[in-house]
Amino acid sequence: MEVLNESKELSTLSMVVDSTGLADALDDEEVQYTLFAPKNEAFDQLLVSIDLTLEELLQELDMIRNGTLYHVVDGVIKSTDVATYPNGSTLDTLLEGGTIVLNLSNLTIVPTVPLQVNIIDTDIEACRSVVHIIDAVMLPTAL
Repeated sequence: MEVLNESKELSTLSMVVDSTGLADALDDEEVQYTLFAPKNEAFDQLLVSIDLTLEELLQELDMIRNGTLYHVVDGVIKSTDVATYPNGSTLDTLLEGGTIVLNLSNLTIVPTVPLQVNIIDTDIEACRSVVHIIDAVMLPTAL
């Protein structure tokens, strides 16, 4: 995904996506999606909390593939669209059974593992899709 490869603050996510084999699917120009992209510092915090190095994490293919899918929502949701959603709206992610909740009062996301995730940059265009940068890696309960 070009936008990940071009951003220094998303270089870790770029490596994760490449390792999972999902890069081609995310680059598909026929598909529209919204990617909530954790910045590098978010991965640094995750690695400390789960006591793994990045190299060790990249070997956990099922975990990082499921984790990546958990950050993707079908369809394009731009920041201007968010106002049309009721506060507390649940969005289905591409991870089967995965959902996240939008908190519109302060532009945060609440994943199934309780954690407040702040959306820190919005509406980065990627082909026919959109990327929003977030400050934490969201973990589904399935991991």
